[in-house]
Amino acid sequence: MANIAGEIVFARAHQHDFKALLAKSGDLSTAAEAAWQARDADGLHELWRALDDWLTATGQWTWLAALLDRVVALDREAAKSDQLSAALAARAGLRSEMGEAHEALADADEAVSLARTGADAKTLGDALMQQAAIVDETTNGGPRLAMEMEQEALRCYELANEPAEQAYAIYRIAGASSGPDSERGLLRALTLVSSIRPSTFLARRYRGYILTALGIRRIQTKKRDGFRLLEEGLRVKREMGDMRAIAHSLKLMAQVEVEAGHESSAVALLREADGILSRLGADPARSRCLSSLARALAACRAFQEALETAEQALELVSPEAEPGFYGVVLHDRADVLRAQGQLGEAIDAYRSAAEHKARGDNRADEVVTLLALAAAEDEAGHRAEAVAVARGALAKLRDNGVERATTWHSAGRLLESLGERAEALSAYGRVLELVSPEAEPGFYGVVLHDRADVLRAQGQLGEAIDAYRSAAEHKARGDNRADEVVTLLALAAAEDEAGHRAEAVAVARGALAKLRDNGVERATPGEVYAALDTLIELGEFATAVTLGRETLPGLRRRYGSDEAEVLVIASALSYALDQTAQFRSARRLSADVFRETRGRADGSGIRIALLPEGEAIARNLSHVPGAREFAEAIAAARIRAYPATHSIVYSGNATQAIVRLDTCDYRGALDIARPLARSCQRAMGRSVAETLSAYDLLSLVLFRMADYRAAVRIDEANAHIRSRLLGRFAIPALVSKAGVASCLFALGRYRRAIAIEEEVLQDLRTHAPSGEDLIWVGGNLAIALSETGQRERSEELAVELLDLARSSYGPLSTVATDAAVTVGQVMTETRPELSAGLLRQALDTSARRYGTQHHETYRVGVALAYAMLKLGQYDDAAHLASRVSAGASKLIGPDHPDTLRCRVLVALAARERGRIAQFEDVAADALTRMSTVLGIRHPRYVEAKAQLRSAHSLRT
Repeated sequence: MANIAGEIVFARAHQHDFKALLAKSGDLSTAAEAAWQARDADGLHELWRALDDWLTATGQWTWLAALLDRVVALDREAAKSDQLSAALAARAGLRSEMGEAHEALADADEAVSLARTGADAKTLGDALMQQAAIVDETTNGGPRLAMEMEQEALRCYELANEPAEQAYAIYRIAGASSGPDSERGLLRALTLVSSIRPSTFLARRYRGYILTALGIRRIQTKKRDGFRLLEEGLRVKREMGDMRAIAHSLKLMAQVEVEAGHESSAVALLREADGILSRLGADPARSRCLSSLARALAACRAFQEALETAEQALELVSPEAEPGFYGVVLHDRADVLRAQGQLGEAIDAYRSAAEHKARGDNRADEVVTLLALAAAEDEAGHRAEAVAVARGALAKLRDNGVERATTWHSAGRLLESLGERAEALSAYGRVLELVSPEAEPGFYGVVLHDRADVLRAQGQLGEAIDAYRSAAEHKARGDNRADEVVTLLALAAAEDEAGHRAEAVAVARGALAKLRDNGVERATPGEVYAALDTLIELGEFATAVTLGRETLPGLRRRYGSDEAEVLVIASALSYALDQTAQFRSARRLSADVFRETRGRADGSGIRIALLPEGEAIARNLSHVPGAREFAEAIAAARIRAYPATHSIVYSGNATQAIVRLDTCDYRGALDIARPLARSCQRAMGRSVAETLSAYDLLSLVLFRMADYRAAVRIDEANAHIRSRLLGRFAIPALVSKAGVASCLFALGRYRRAIAIEEEVLQDLRTHAPSGEDLIWVGGNLAIALSETGQRERSEELAVELLDLARSSYGPLSTVATDAAVTVGQVMTETRPELSAGLLRQALDTSARRYGTQHHETYRVGVALAYAMLKLGQYDDAAHLASRVSAGASKLIGPDHPDTLRCRVLVALAARERGRIAQFEDVAADALTRMSTVLGIRHPRYVEAKAQLRSAHSLRT
């Protein structure tokens, strides 16, 4: 016995000197064997307690497991309930780490039962903490039950006056909550462990844990501060040589790097973590690390290595002994396949993962995989299957009484993305029942915000506005100012959609003030972009320019000028500058964006082309030189990286078509838009949002190409589908209906077009009384009324819309310029001087914005030439009409209705200048082409023929 006692004394003395312990490990093993043979329960128990921390820290699980089995057996033989409770609790924790969930839970339950029969407070606290950790991971309703156990354990540690254990319990409780209470709890725990003098092994270990947890909290709002805490926690763990804790910190830091878009850094961190875990032989922990590494490699587009890594992770787990954990790794492998675009294999892997998790009897985790399966089915275009799986997952949540709020929340978000809004609202309602608004006001506010998004999508704007307001209040109580600003911006957008422009602008400005109060220099790119996007939508272009100029330099310094989100902000600022007629500044910034993009990775812009932000850049800058090449790079990169049926490829192709459309390459846009729409319909169905958007794009291309009959068929179908799905007063349905009217007007069916436009305009006045759509529809109606001789009403409407556009969007905005063109067109006959003045200004703006050779510039030029003709400025009118006619003929074709209208003006101007031969040749050619293109019954052909006959009669 003396020899055993000596080994215990040595172990205690050298507990933190791992080299000394390793040198004596043979003697320690001998001592353990001797105690076992002598049935010395006390000696073996003490030896385990002396070695436990060291064996755990260095990952020597096999020796520790064997030692604990013997300790439990001897303590049970000796009926030492206090010692047995402590040993069972320790073995429960080890078994949990090794993936033996059922055995771990049985040990933990027995440990707590024994401790309640008379053990000291610390022993009961230890048992409760182990039980809580296992219940949290394996039991339905686990997080709530775990927190109750941890709170009881904390009371035990307070009675026993154990500050290190108190700190650990507080750390666990704080980690399960969110908001300011969580951070306050972690700070309290940090103060406790820091006050222990001299610092013990446990105090230092817990300090490392707490610093890591604080870093994860801070990373959400103060990225640099959070990462500094993570690094400090890692340093503490390195000093202690706590290898498992080091690996854990490395994995957490890798996760942060992935979220920040620094995938290569994440790969390096995970490789280091895997190296540590492989030396420790910690198979379950290592398999999880390898799965994380596989996902990071997939994010770097190293798909083959990612799949090999995932397969390596699977080899470390037994599907029979640990079906639940095997399902976890299968899920991670499926994520890699999905990222690669191998959706068929990913779907099979998700199904297999769900089956294994079901065998592991963890319903909450099974539902997580089913939700991922539904998302993959949706990406593959199997919308019906996706909805069925998502509903099945929701049913499992209900039937099994799962009380994990985060899982319900994920289900709600997926159902929302699938258009299952009623089910999404039900899921969000369940989350609100599970989450305490007092304990977790921040998360409660997040869920309220998501619920408001669904209500807004359903057109229930009043309820949505109330929900956004409540969400903002809860987020403010959660002391997350940045997240509160995001909700306020969404509230502003909803107020605008409801027609409350004054309230919307007030809320947006209030959100901007909060952003500034919090320090714009600390704002994240996401927060700045949300503010810019809302201001642009509200027409607050000057304010957007001020904010963009105020934040962009600092963001470039903090995140790098080639960071994806920073480039998107630069793109949005360029758009706002463009809208305020600061075209030179807008083009310079656009050039910077494209240059940074191309040089971002390998000189081809491939890295950003694989990010969603690339499309935002291309669309914002679609009419700017360089946008077309960039859009083509996006599409090409996506096609190289993903199968042709992947939704990401659809998105890249749509961007390419939009840029071609905005640069007047209509044939090129059509060659992309038509197969894109058909592919979306085949893959996803005609009624899904992606397909409707693809057909919207195709219709617009066809309209610009003057194929009005094909365009009207598409718009009629889209209007019908959207009215059925969203309701007849939904803005998208009304816009599709207005598109039908535009096509009918172009086809010469003026009466029907006016009837539709009047109906849509009235609906928009009720549901969106100050939006851009109302100005667009009203402008089309004003021109139609003017064409049918209803000049007084036409002019009143046009002037009203111009005033609205200038007050809502600014006098130099594109919306105001378009409204001014409408006024100029409808007043040409009655007030040609005013008309010519407005149109000259609009022509100058359009030429500076789009260039002189652009369809939009030619459209304004035609209207101005006609006004000049009315003013008797025949030479100027002839010169402008000839120039526009020649340019339009090359750009959009000699038979385009806009070109032919200009040709008529060329003929009329020639007649007024006495150039009869030119008049006759141009007039005859124009009428012949118009009769072919429009038909002899089209009002514009009839009008042109009457004008030219009148001019001809003047000659004779």
